[in-house]
Amino acid sequence: MLESNTHSSLFVFYIYLSFCTQLGVSYMAHLEAPLIASAGSSSTESGVAPSSSNKPTAAVESGMGVLQEALVLTPGMSAIYIEMARVHLALNKHDEAQRLLRQCLQLAPNNAAALVALAKVEMSRRNIIQANRALEQALSGDFSVRSVPLFRLVQASVRAQEDKVDEATAELESIVQLPEFKQAGATEGGHGRMATDSLRLADDDIVSAFVVLAGMLSKHGRQKEARKVLANAKVMFAGTNQEVQVLIASSQLAVERNDF
Repeated sequence: MLESNTHSSLFVFYIYLSFCTQLGVSYMAHLEAPLIASAGSSSTESGVAPSSSNKPTAAVESGMGVLQEALVLTPGMSAIYIEMARVHLALNKHDEAQRLLRQCLQLAPNNAAALVALAKVEMSRRNIIQANRALEQALSGDFSVRSVPLFRLVQASVRAQEDKVDEATAELESIVQLPEFKQAGATEGGHGRMATDSLRLADDDIVSAFVVLAGMLSKHGRQKEARKVLANAKVMFAGTNQEVQVLIASSQLAVERNDF
């Protein structure tokens, strides 16, 4: 099923480039950059990454217009619903993201990417039961999703919200050692994944892994390790939208240890 999801994503990418040619929007060559990166967000130790602004940029609006037109042409294409939901979540529009994903799941009830995306939406609302339910359904429909980094990250972040500190910490320590977590910008088609892969990691996902891990380490009293995690993340995300999230987490950590 993951293979078919990739094929769907490739088709979306093809549609997407066709529209770019017609509209003359050269910056739409990669979906992640105009749609997600410009919608800045801030993470917390719970793994929730709300947007700093609910106002979409011109690039986001143009990109969403392209996807809306693509959806009219291919109303059964799951990847389009998922991409649009990702944008709405980045803009903190949870209701709209959920609505799109529910529509997608009506067409494909066991679509793993849509269910993981839905779990992210529910997690951002701190609806732990619903988030777990979506993850369990994704796993029951496609057991191979258990090894996908995004699935593992969302599941670990939910465990953090459940205050299962030991379990969340162990999983996050393992996750951040994966190749996908070694450099900022790896989600822009790096490591063999296209920018339109519906199960890809966005840079906001990657930075949230470090922020949540630091929060869990702090709860364990492992302050030195927590500081090191955030220091590494600060270097990795220097000059990016995600750097602010790391700075906020570092400030929170300093307050916790009265180091201010």
